[in-house]
Amino acid sequence: MKKIIPFALICFTMLVQSAFVDAQDGDKYAMADELLTLMKMQSNIEESFSMAKNLVMSQSVKRMHDSDDDAHADISSGTANMLDVIMNEFKWEKVKDEYISLYADAYTEEELAGIIAFYKTPAGQAFANKSPDLGKRAVDFNQARMAKIMPQIKEMIREQRKSLRNQQPRAPER
Repeated sequence: MKKIIPFALICFTMLVQSAFVDAQDGDKYAMADELLTLMKMQSNIEESFSMAKNLVMSQSVKRMHDSDDDAHADISSGTANMLDVIMNEFKWEKVKDEYISLYADAYTEEELAGIIAFYKTPAGQAFANKSPDLGKRAVDFNQARMAKIMPQIKEMIREQRKSLRNQQPRAPER
C-alpha cells in the first residue's frame, strides 16, 4: 500500500501537469486563431490564390494567342482545372487548423498577446487592410523589373545552349 500511494501521487501529478499544458496549448491556439482573424489571413490567402490563378490563366491565354496551335486551348482548359484543384486543396476550411498550429508553435503566449494587441490598434488594422494591396503592388513591381531584363536573360540562355551544344562530344566517324 505504501508503494501505491507515491505511484498514485506521481500519476496524479503527471495528469494535472498534462491537463495544465493542454489548457495552455488551448489558450495559445485560441490566441493564434484570434491573430489569424485579425490579420485577415483567410481573405489574404483566398485573394493570393485568385490572383495567381488569374495570372497563370492570362499567361496561358497570351501563349494561346501567340501560337496557331489548337492544342493550347486544351492546355488552357487543363491548366484551369489544375488550378481549381489546387485552390480547392488550399481552401481556408482545409488549412485553417494547420495555420493556427504554425502560429501557435512559432510564438509564445506573450508574443502572441503582443502581436494581437498591435493588430487591434488602428495602425495594426491599417497594416492588415493594406498588406494585400502592397503585396500585389510588390508582385507587379517585381514582374515589371523581370520583364525589363528578360531579353538579356533569354540571350544568356541562348548563349549557354549554344555553348553546351559546342561542348557535346561528337560521335566518332566510321
